[in-house]
Amino acid sequence: MEEIKLEMYEDAVSAIERIVRSSDANVLLILPDGSVVFENSLNLKLIKKESERVGKEVTFETTDEIGKNLIEMMDTPRSSSREFSTKDLSSLDYDGDRDTTEKKKFLVSLPKVSLKWIKPKLIFLLVIPILVLISGIYFVFWKVPKANVKLVVSSQPLIKSVTVKIKKGGVNDSSTKILAGTAVIAQVSDSNTASTTGEKIIGKKAKGKVKIYNKTDAEKEFKKGTTLVYSKDSKKYKFALASAVTVPARVDALPPATTSTWGEVDANVEAVEIGESYNIGNGKTLDLEDFKSSEYTATVQEDLTGGESKTIKVVSATDQKALSDALYKLLLEKVDSTLESNLASGQKLIKGSGTAKIFSQEYSALVDAEADSLKLTQTLSLEGLAYSTDDVNKLLGSLLKDFVPDGYELSGEEKQLSVEILGNSDSTILSSDEADVQVTVKTFVRVKINEDAIKKSLVSKKLNEAEKIIGGIKNIKNYEITISPNIPFLTRMPSNISNIQIEVKKE
Repeated sequence: MEEIKLEMYEDAVSAIERIVRSSDANVLLILPDGSVVFENSLNLKLIKKESERVGKEVTFETTDEIGKNLIEMMDTPRSSSREFSTKDLSSLDYDGDRDTTEKKKFLVSLPKVSLKWIKPKLIFLLVIPILVLISGIYFVFWKVPKANVKLVVSSQPLIKSVTVKIKKGGVNDSSTKILAGTAVIAQVSDSNTASTTGEKIIGKKAKGKVKIYNKTDAEKEFKKGTTLVYSKDSKKYKFALASAVTVPARVDALPPATTSTWGEVDANVEAVEIGESYNIGNGKTLDLEDFKSSEYTATVQEDLTGGESKTIKVVSATDQKALSDALYKLLLEKVDSTLESNLASGQKLIKGSGTAKIFSQEYSALVDAEADSLKLTQTLSLEGLAYSTDDVNKLLGSLLKDFVPDGYELSGEEKQLSVEILGNSDSTILSSDEADVQVTVKTFVRVKINEDAIKKSLVSKKLNEAEKIIGGIKNIKNYEITISPNIPFLTRMPSNISNIQIEVKKE
């Protein structure tokens, strides 16, 4: 015999499937305490019947008390509807003159009626329509009927202005007229281009070879960079030795000759500055700076050439500053619009509260760089102050209570709210941390109506009775009652008070 243990949640269908899959003809079905199978005794019969249909014998086992009773009832044979049982009810003596010991006993046979013909399925089919009918009646008479009552009452205008301080990180407080403010953070970027104004001369230096003469009787060494000067038209053009050279001493002639031979050496020179003016022809004389020409001189051996120059446009520090200032001014015009685009839903920006700082600047060229134009990309960090329109309405709701006449209440209709920024002055402030504003509200107050009391008085009333009740309420100028569904002869207010809606409007 194969044992099959059901889980508590496994129903009759699951049990049958497991029995069918079993390879054994005899199955012990173990049911746990609280098994859903015990919810209906028909489940056990269904399992047994389906098991027999597939040729298997099932035995039930459980520790659940209800389950044990159901199994026992299922196994106990029942009598048919035509069986009768007898019961000894009593022994009755109808003759007082007879001996008390002699009594006549009556055996009364009562029929035992079986309800086996009433199938569970039939009970189900009978109960469901009744429940549906009851639910339908409940739905029709309790849930479906609805009524909408529109009341028009007396009203009068109310216009008030209050000065409120909005503080970043503050807490709403009607007693001090403080409104919570929120910091709005954003960045704005743009680029601009301007022509450069700086100038710079660029070019090449002239180069060539000279011959240096030593007129003294001693050898002379000239270091690299020694300056040689060419004079022309009161201007001096300087050259420098490309490398160190040593010039031998002069050689004196032996008698009877009287002429001496100067010591000489060839040397490479380069102009100190750029320009065509340093291109000097062969044979020109140069002096050695800081030395007497009577002792040392030089002449151009080969033309000094290659010198050239030209003027170019470059970026100046003034160009960068002017472009930065102009772009900063342009971006300041976008502060409010940029901050507004970063507001959360329901927030309003206090215009003029925004502050801007340069976050980054990127120039297309550095100072002294050759360029005809200069481009700048500038980014500003912005911070402004914002407030919530819901917070303003709540704050005003608290403040306006003191201005509502007795017997009236705020209507909330045609409400106009304006916020005026007071700016910076001796008595007011405007910054990204706090701002003083004047809030003006234009609204109406209407006669106070006890809606709950009216609803209670209208429950289950006929339409003409409801009209009479509302018509008798003071300060109601007009009214309209709409009942749905609109069924002739059944126009009655709902019995369910939650289905009566009252809408109050000012006249």
